[in-house]
Amino acid sequence: MHPFDEPITWLTFKLSLREAPVSFWLELGELAASLRQLDGVALAGGEGRSVERDLRAQAMHARAAMDGLVLPLALLKHAGEEGGGRVRGTPHATAPHAYLHAWEKLTNKAHPTTPMALEAAFLTRIHSMVCEGSVEARPGHWRNAPPTDGSWDGVPHQVIVPFVEDLMEWLGSAELAPPSPEQGLAYRLLQLLLAELYLAWIRPFGTGHHRVVSLFGETLMRNGSEGLRAAQLLAIALYKSGHEYPEQVRMAAATRDPIPFLTFCVRRMLTELRALQHHIISLQQHGLWRAQLLDLFVDGNDAPTRRQRQILLDLAETRTSIPQNRLPSISPALATLYAGVSEKTLRRDVQALLDADLIQRDNAGYRVDLDGTLVFSH
Repeated sequence: MHPFDEPITWLTFKLSLREAPVSFWLELGELAASLRQLDGVALAGGEGRSVERDLRAQAMHARAAMDGLVLPLALLKHAGEEGGGRVRGTPHATAPHAYLHAWEKLTNKAHPTTPMALEAAFLTRIHSMVCEGSVEARPGHWRNAPPTDGSWDGVPHQVIVPFVEDLMEWLGSAELAPPSPEQGLAYRLLQLLLAELYLAWIRPFGTGHHRVVSLFGETLMRNGSEGLRAAQLLAIALYKSGHEYPEQVRMAAATRDPIPFLTFCVRRMLTELRALQHHIISLQQHGLWRAQLLDLFVDGNDAPTRRQRQILLDLAETRTSIPQNRLPSISPALATLYAGVSEKTLRRDVQALLDADLIQRDNAGYRVDLDGTLVFSH
């Protein structure tokens, strides 16, 4: 049956927030609060920038992979460090460049000439930037046939524009406006997730869908660094969910109820956010540990002091117990310090650290317990 033989009524831009369970609002509130807390995290400048770059690269890698474009994570990290320069030596040499350039142009507050426009043409603009240089992608054009990647079919291509326009109007409506400034981030998260869901239903582009949706989401959330992190965490969470993401989209389409999809996304994002928080805590612990070692060994720089200090640094990095005979080989720095040194000297260094209660011994060998060594480590 031709799609226009019946009214198209399955796609309804309605959301009854009052029907969301209390648990959803609690988790959404936790997500918003935790995102805000990241801005106050104390990290060394280099480490903080590295965390931001890694998060961005992981999000780009995730969205590209969801589009069927395999870009090595190391490639995207390198491209980000180079300021989005063109990456060579890959069949998709223009893809990382186009993606990074689009990201920088759309999310950088230093570009006032790139206004946020909640209209259908804004999506084609993003698609044009993301798919720049790709002939088969038809940059800047809506799809003209059903998707061929086995995903949700979306609306008939003849009515993509009115459906996208309805979505844009809804996202900017009073219905999704925060009741108070304090709830601003929570409601922007709702907009982000609803845009994700409804654009997955509509499927406006034949290629580059996930990269376009990701950049649109980041643009929606660009008023504050916590918003950009939210969009990046969403990308990583959806990619890691595997087949569960398209299944959640299908369920939402079948039931016309977005709340289960929103709940799924919030919980997945919380999982990724907690992992990020754990990583940051680990970086903070190591930073405190390095500072403590500098304080402990400030008065000495002789050979034993250098060897013992390096043992402590490297054991803290391994986070596992290491047998004594393997200690000199756990890092190039230790291998250099113990080159030509007797086993007796190694035993003496280890015993000195044990006597100072700086390392612990168990059945597997020796380790550094940062939780027990650093006061207020959590």
